[in-house]
Amino acid sequence: MGIITSDIGGKARGLYFLLAHARRLGYKVPKFLAVQNGFWDILSYTTIEVAKERRYREKLITDIEPGKIAQIQKVRYIVNFNPRLAIRSSSTLEDTINSPAAGIFKTKYYAFGKSNDFGAFRAVLLEVLNSTYGRKANAYFRLMGYKNIPPLATVIQELVGKKWEFAPGWFFPLVSGVINTADPDKIKIATVYGFGHTAVKGYRTTSHVIDKKAIEHVSIPQTEFPFSTALDQNNELHYDCAFLPNDLALAPTLHQRLASIALELETAMGQALDIEWASPDGKEIYLLQCRPIKQNQVMPLIKLPHMLKNQHILYTDDFG
Repeated sequence: MGIITSDIGGKARGLYFLLAHARRLGYKVPKFLAVQNGFWDILSYTTIEVAKERRYREKLITDIEPGKIAQIQKVRYIVNFNPRLAIRSSSTLEDTINSPAAGIFKTKYYAFGKSNDFGAFRAVLLEVLNSTYGRKANAYFRLMGYKNIPPLATVIQELVGKKWEFAPGWFFPLVSGVINTADPDKIKIATVYGFGHTAVKGYRTTSHVIDKKAIEHVSIPQTEFPFSTALDQNNELHYDCAFLPNDLALAPTLHQRLASIALELETAMGQALDIEWASPDGKEIYLLQCRPIKQNQVMPLIKLPHMLKNQHILYTDDFG
């Protein structure tokens, strides 16, 4: 299908894979920017021993130039991003066949207010970038046999969700979760109300197991899913949303469609997959991330934007 490059990392590669099949399979991918490691020009200290030193982390925190933030802001305005964003790591060893690196690097949510606080946005970006120098990452690199710290690109992605009348000013998707196709005969779909933090981490979630050979007969009855996380009217993230309703209506065919899409993507990738998904209203499907689950040693080719080597910030619509 095309070339693979390490410059945008595993998470961004997975997003471009999802984009390639979105129209055919009838789902959407949230708008995103894939920011190559070279854009930041700050991760130049590469030995893991140096990464352990506090003085280096202190230096990193001051190293993003204001012009870099302004450039990202300019692109954000041009492509008309909504103000609520997820800033995600996209390491070159993340979300790949032999190295999922789940939970090693940080994802942070950020919502721009009327003041467009560049300083706060910069701090969130740095927290994600600096996670490649954290203790978890350090231990993981050693476990994987790395002597140098792999490049860390980033993905800036719109959050999927909507505002709700029963919770004025609050923002979250009706449901979200994770699809896993590792079992040769079954598809497992974890579901929560709100953002999918707990589903990704594997707790406080409702799971359904679907036979791959009988997807067309799936009809998940209305279930009282647990409520995960949501943004309040001040754009603060709440991890305990038990006070919100847990009997919201969703389309009975939603899980059937999710299973069908996952099976098609598994065939296209040639690998079992872990897919993060969200639905703002219980009907429309967005796929947020996609990672292969170790099954064999062959990584399929993923088509990437033609201008990859000519620019550091790639937009969703650059794909082609």
